[in-house]
Amino acid sequence: MFCENAALRDCWYPVARTADVSIHPVPVTLLGTKVVLYRTTSGEIVAATDRCPHREAPLSKGVVKDGCLVCPYHGWTFGDDGTCVRVPSASEDVPPPPRAHLSTFHVAEKYGLVWLCLGTPAHDLPVIPQDDDPAFRRLNTPVDVWRTCAARM
Repeated sequence: MFCENAALRDCWYPVARTADVSIHPVPVTLLGTKVVLYRTTSGEIVAATDRCPHREAPLSKGVVKDGCLVCPYHGWTFGDDGTCVRVPSASEDVPPPPRAHLSTFHVAEKYGLVWLCLGTPAHDLPVIPQDDDPAFRRLNTPVDVWRTCAARM
């Protein structure tokens, strides 16, 4: 299958507009992988697996509280590096289980877009020389999902 080619995972892909990612989790899918994007209190974007390791609830349905992503199902809480920092049903002195942590991905902001790499980046982000040229203007328009064939669009 096209999406399972390992070489594709080491490339950068624009997955959202910078303006669309805030403290509210945003779901995206890249190469068949479901990812959640959100901003921490410092303004950095985090990209993590959109699946809680506890009961597999979509974390994109959760909330960001104090810069941490909170699962909507049982409230497991994850720091910006994917580390589980809180399990509400456990005592404060009991550490989260070893498998409770999220996989995080490489993410960057450039040209008003959020770029995502699921593997190890093989190259730097693409260079768009016109972005520095005042004669050009960049327009990042929202993405519309059309549930029809291309000929009908």
